[in-house]
Amino acid sequence: MNFLSWAFIALTMFSFTACDDDDEKEKVDNDLKGNVALIANYGMFNGGNGEFTAYNISKDIVFDNVYQSINGVEFNSKIQHMALYNNNLYIVSNSGDKIDIINAQSLKQEMNPITDVENPRFIVVDGNIAYVSCYGATPDFSTMPDSYIAKIDLNSNAVVKKIEVPGGPEGLAIANGKLYVAINYANNVAVVNLLTDEVSYIEMPAVTSYFAADDADNLYVTMVNTYSNPTTEDGIAYINTQDNSVEAYTFNGISSNYASTIAFNADKTALFVATATYDENWKLSGSVQRFDVANKTFSTFADNISGINGVSVNPFNNDVYALVSPDATTAGRVYIYNSEAQEPDTIQAGLSPNWVIFETIK
Repeated sequence: MNFLSWAFIALTMFSFTACDDDDEKEKVDNDLKGNVALIANYGMFNGGNGEFTAYNISKDIVFDNVYQSINGVEFNSKIQHMALYNNNLYIVSNSGDKIDIINAQSLKQEMNPITDVENPRFIVVDGNIAYVSCYGATPDFSTMPDSYIAKIDLNSNAVVKKIEVPGGPEGLAIANGKLYVAINYANNVAVVNLLTDEVSYIEMPAVTSYFAADDADNLYVTMVNTYSNPTTEDGIAYINTQDNSVEAYTFNGISSNYASTIAFNADKTALFVATATYDENWKLSGSVQRFDVANKTFSTFADNISGINGVSVNPFNNDVYALVSPDATTAGRVYIYNSEAQEPDTIQAGLSPNWVIFETIK
């Protein structure tokens, strides 16, 4: 067989392979259309193997490794948080010190990432400005003196200012023209004036992690018991953003995981909060607690969830998603409960599922 014959065969095989890849991508694109839960999987603690699981709720189809399937390359970072804004997904890539930007409809990465952030944690967007909590380049985990909030101009995707917020800023929320910052290594919440970037503080009973906003632009925040800042006053706190007064509601065992641990239902009448504790064998187990906003009381929604990592609520139908991570090297699961907490459906996820975004892909 001559060289031209071999070349023809090789070209034909390449063409078939390319066509197969294109057909697979087209199938994924078509099957994703509908109401979708996009699940971020953190990955391994010492690796850069974060990924996404897409669950098409309308068609009951689950897609693993959806980023690699659509973009043709591995994500290659740990996913700390993500936010949807203006048809873009902003992905906080912790191990890569960057914010990746993905088209929320196609799930393709079409823009260069935002850099000049060190150990980023959480992102929130206000108009054309994004705010990212960052631990800093070489964090001192005792007091976090060098942590900050990166202020980013989304027109240029450039960091325009770093606002000093010591103490380990974690979750963020914008309410009543102010940026509220949960502080994870000191007993306070920072408040940033968005006009002047000046920082003030609200004293809290415990360190804080993540926020949920009600319809009046007031905030609930998780208060957690951690190794570095132990407390018996963990629970949730209500912050009136008009005067920054605080009402605390104690519930021991609120999850200190870095994941979605607090979420409102659609009409903001109830909060769902993840609890988690380690047993004598260092196995994580916990529950989803329902906090009645009117009565200010907790009740157990779902219990005995081994490996619970977080909780999220589908705003379209009020289904409650319990994010489960059996261990650091085993694929995760998501338990999906209806609003009556009946026997859940189960879908597979990647390593350490931690956040969910619900959207309609057209």
